[in-house]
Amino acid sequence: MCVKMGVDNEEVMMDLAHLVSKTNRKTPCRSAASHYWVTVGEPQANAGDNITVQFACKHCDKRVYEFLTREQYFLCENQIKRSY
Repeated sequence: MCVKMGVDNEEVMMDLAHLVSKTNRKTPCRSAASHYWVTVGEPQANAGDNITVQFACKHCDKRVYEFLTREQYFLCENQIKRSY
């Protein structure tokens, strides 16, 4: 979950579905109308300049691993880091 401070310092959670593959986004959620993806754990560097990020649905706790390129990761690094 990405945290963004609102005007009155309330935490606002943001869905990270844009980082999850289309096939995982389209799977049905057991507890809600659609998945709400948040990161869990620390990202891990892999061979070939890829970074693995683990996501979990806030509603049904389904977990998936996604491989991001270095460019994709650094583009969304602040959102990812604030969420774990």
